[in-house]
Amino acid sequence: MTKIEAKNVRGTHDILGDEALLFQTIIKEASKVANLYNFSYAEFPIFEFSEIFKRTSGDTSDVVKKELYTFFDKSGENELALRPEFTASIMRSIYSNGLTHKLPLKLFTHGQIFRYDRPQKCRQRQFNQINYEVLGLNESYVDGEVIALSMRLLKNLKIENVKLHINSLGNKEVRRKFEENLVNHLSQYKDELSEDSKMRLEKNPLRILDSKDKNDKKLIEDCLSVSEFYDDESKVFFDKVLNYLANFGIDFVIDKKLVRGLDYYSHTVFEIITEELGAQGTIIAGGRYNELSKFFNEKEEIPSFGCAGGVERLMSLSKIQIEKERKIGLLIIGENNVLRGSKIAEELRDENLNCDLIIGKDLKKNMIKANKGEYNFVIIIGDNEIKNGKYILKNLQSGEQNDFSADEIKKFFH
Repeated sequence: MTKIEAKNVRGTHDILGDEALLFQTIIKEASKVANLYNFSYAEFPIFEFSEIFKRTSGDTSDVVKKELYTFFDKSGENELALRPEFTASIMRSIYSNGLTHKLPLKLFTHGQIFRYDRPQKCRQRQFNQINYEVLGLNESYVDGEVIALSMRLLKNLKIENVKLHINSLGNKEVRRKFEENLVNHLSQYKDELSEDSKMRLEKNPLRILDSKDKNDKKLIEDCLSVSEFYDDESKVFFDKVLNYLANFGIDFVIDKKLVRGLDYYSHTVFEIITEELGAQGTIIAGGRYNELSKFFNEKEEIPSFGCAGGVERLMSLSKIQIEKERKIGLLIIGENNVLRGSKIAEELRDENLNCDLIIGKDLKKNMIKANKGEYNFVIIIGDNEIKNGKYILKNLQSGEQNDFSADEIKKFFH
């Protein structure tokens, strides 16, 4: 038999032990915050028809050009894609489930995301995201509230030293005028732009503002900011968002070069950033996407606002104390006592107590197993214990032990 090499696919990561407990804690805290703001939980498929991501994200986005995992199903007719983000799937779900008449909706979800990108600190090719979306409301307080939710989550996870960067791309007409000015300015330096930016200059010039190329960054320093093109509607809307943040006591930096990486954003965009993760310092980010719905129904606009955060990044920054459940090991001495021991274990589980069987003939070896299993308590069940109806309960942290009946053991843990 040929041996299989036991190694992870590049860009994937196993989550085990204490790391898995921290992962669960992050998800629980994200769910608690969702409940505070009255978000409903939802689940979505891990893959979609590829056009859902290709068209909504934009054909010049890094997600579509470089990072999308695509494949054909066995019919050979349908090109599918592993989801690189949640928002497009959620908007698709509104239409495929006939939910437009139930708007507004506030949805929370979490799950795996796939991007064929260079693996880096806290970002693999398969990673996890939490996601909050408010669909069907074109109110500035929604933007402020979702950002406040994000900041509350970071506070609850004891993540400090973060900065909120915020900007507004304005409405459709503002974006059009800004893009036109940007193209006129950068066309003078077209030969100096990076290859990606040359292509973006023709198809989506706003993406150049998000370029990581050093020379591109120099060329855009003299560009006018989008705020120079705000009309009254865009300015009033953004001012209201900023007023909400100030009212909540949230500090922010207006970042005029912030555009985000996907085509469907308009008005408010934001990123919460830390310097503790190096160049890839964005923890939670999002914005308003009032026109995404038009990819599914060009006659209908569903104003929406949402954000997402990488779970692995939150894990690496969180200083939250992990609460481990009390673990009880039932040390069963002798195979003839397994039946009685397993019955006691089920009775303890009926009381919502976490317990496990440790079976063997040698008490000393069983105690070594118990310590390796990181149990808090052990209950020793042997011939004498069963005969007397009294079982030794030992606290492995303090070393204290007592003889208890099964009923007394239940009372001890409550």
